[in-house]
Amino acid sequence: MKTKLHSIFFALFLSFCMQGFSAPIISNVSVSNITATTARINFSVNAQNSSTYAFIQINTTPTMSGSYPPNGPFNGTTPVSSFQDVTNLIPNTLYYYAIDAYDASSQAAVTITGTFTSGGTPPNTTNAVISNITTTSAQIDFQVNTFGIQSQIEIAFGLSPTFYNSYFYIANTTTNAPTPFTYNFTSLTPNTTYYYSAGAYSSTLVGNRILGSFTTSVLSNSTYEQKVNFSLYPNPASDNVTIKMENEAKSIEIYSLQGQKVLTSSNKNVNVSSLSKGIYMVRVEDENNNIATQKLLVE
Repeated sequence: MKTKLHSIFFALFLSFCMQGFSAPIISNVSVSNITATTARINFSVNAQNSSTYAFIQINTTPTMSGSYPPNGPFNGTTPVSSFQDVTNLIPNTLYYYAIDAYDASSQAAVTITGTFTSGGTPPNTTNAVISNITTTSAQIDFQVNTFGIQSQIEIAFGLSPTFYNSYFYIANTTTNAPTPFTYNFTSLTPNTTYYYSAGAYSSTLVGNRILGSFTTSVLSNSTYEQKVNFSLYPNPASDNVTIKMENEAKSIEIYSLQGQKVLTSSNKNVNVSSLSKGIYMVRVEDENNNIATQKLLVE
């Protein structure tokens, strides 16, 4: 009988010892409240009768680096719920996390690991409108909502609908509502169709693109309102050409037929010897801001 009682007491004592020194247990792990830059890691800790602290680590790779301040202390023999809010996340990015727990005797719980992906809405571009089209320029107005994420606003354009050879970054900004942006196309070629793309992107989120096209105006005598009466002589010319007009000249500009400005002068006698042979457009603006153009043949 004594031997049997001793066996029972020994078993109870052993059970008590095992209970008193068992490693803590982590359970009920989940991730909630995920946004573009924040998330909450939920978990429970059973301290197994020893004062216990939990540590949460997070990184964009499976290799953990550093940790948040410890959660705890946890005590008792039942799971106690807790959480850790993580911040400064990169939108739309996969994150790895690890949860560890250590009791007063440095016994460690089995490490719990997992992953989650931060949220984020891609930038949205709307309401693109082309206006103020001339022989060499045009204007585009559009709106972008970046939904609170730092984003690059971009315009791209070129002569092909599948290849853009010009890229311009308008702004690097954050918006929380459709916000207007404007870009002015310059140094374009007359009577030419250009294809454009307008949109925005962040480091991890690429928004929609608005695609379109426009055609520049034809360069001709009627491009500018004929308010100035002037003549060119000689025409054709090879060395010098003289502008004959009633008022003083404010500016004299000579353009190629491709819309490129090749000469500028405020003198009525213009040296054109440096120009290649061909047809040019001479644009004259007088002191009263009246404008007119005429063709000039350079031999």
